[in-house]
Amino acid sequence: MSYLNYLHLRVVFLLCLGLMAAVFVPVSYAQQTLELQEGITLGPEAIFGELDDEEDEELSRLVDKSTIANLEFLNSGQSPTSIEQLKAMQEHVASLYERVESSVVNIQSGRGQGSGVVVSSDGYVLTAAHVISVPNRMAVITFPDGTRARAQTLGLLRTLDAGLLKIYEVIPERKKAEEDADDDAAESDSDDEESDSEEDQEKSEEADDKDKSSEDEDESDEDKSDDEESDDDAEDKDTEKTEDKPKVSRDRFATQEDLPSFSYLEIGESEMLKLGQWVIAVGHPGGLDKDRGIVLRVGRVNEIEKERQAAYVRTDCTLVGGDSGGPLIGMDGSVIGIHSRIGMRLKQNFHVPSQDFMDNWSSLLEPVVHDRDANLAVSFRGDTSVIESVPRNSSAARSGLRASDRIIRIGEKDIYDKLQFDDAISDLKPYQQVEFEVQRKGKNRVINVTLGEKTQRERR
Repeated sequence: MSYLNYLHLRVVFLLCLGLMAAVFVPVSYAQQTLELQEGITLGPEAIFGELDDEEDEELSRLVDKSTIANLEFLNSGQSPTSIEQLKAMQEHVASLYERVESSVVNIQSGRGQGSGVVVSSDGYVLTAAHVISVPNRMAVITFPDGTRARAQTLGLLRTLDAGLLKIYEVIPERKKAEEDADDDAAESDSDDEESDSEEDQEKSEEADDKDKSSEDEDESDEDKSDDEESDDDAEDKDTEKTEDKPKVSRDRFATQEDLPSFSYLEIGESEMLKLGQWVIAVGHPGGLDKDRGIVLRVGRVNEIEKERQAAYVRTDCTLVGGDSGGPLIGMDGSVIGIHSRIGMRLKQNFHVPSQDFMDNWSSLLEPVVHDRDANLAVSFRGDTSVIESVPRNSSAARSGLRASDRIIRIGEKDIYDKLQFDDAISDLKPYQQVEFEVQRKGKNRVINVTLGEKTQRERR
């Protein structure tokens, strides 16, 4: 056989192999694909449509069924494998937006702000501890529809960055003047609305302003006690004059009788989270924007830490300032976490697991800091219970304690010396209000003292 004939046969052979590969590889791949989806193997005639009417109808049913998106992949950590699954995922996320929108709120506490989520019809709100910062003060809650409410900040777990609030009053809308058709009147109405918003922000700091005012008064009283004892005598006379007058105590956090039923989200089971599971981060990035509303970002769980003192869930959901305290939502629409730390990189965003809120729910209902040590920054005369000095701007000064006061009782515990004082304080929590009985100039006085919190240096 000549070399040319040999070369010709090789070319023909290679062409045949190529043709066979072109036919059987797609067939084999198609068979494998349908086996994975249906557990059924179809022959080449099914792939190329060489079927009678009955077989064609059966194949159409199988193919249609195989393309129906199964949303189970969202919880199993898998990626969508078809356009149909991707579209179904998009539609599902859009439906979740409608479900969660009315329950995700903006929180203004003091001069800070962040996000939160309503988790009960009577107005309990989950958020991050660093958003509300201090327990037992007033915060303003703003819903996506513009409705505003006042809430009391309750317990904080700063180690976990978990915080709780309770809505106690809905802020009534101001009656607007009759709308005018011309543009100038419309602009005027807009200015009024901005003014109302500023006034509400001022109200949100009303409690702090009162504290500052009382602080100034207490500082003045402290100076008087240190410099002029005659001022104390004058105060004693004033106290005696007003002793017979009944004091009317008012609960500034008393719940409004006609408080409405709020839209809320269920708290989910963060213990069931899996790596790779699809989740949604919701909040008010950059702060409250009434025109934009809440923002959803889709991502996945990439780390889970279950240690009790440092539990967290990490995701690659993009977060920015203002999102803190907002909810991490599972694909079933439940709250599975609260945004805590916003990482410098995309995959370093941390969330407080919802289970930690549930495990500490009874503690969070108390308006104190639970994972810090209480402190009362006063110094004593030796080992006695007589106060040597009271620092300015301290919780002791704001509460009314003064130098030379002898502490004789804290709550139900009698105090005889500094050691007993330390033991009594160790059983209490920061920001807890407790009744002190002191002896001042031979007279016993009862003072409600709000405890402070040990600083990081003091805790060492």
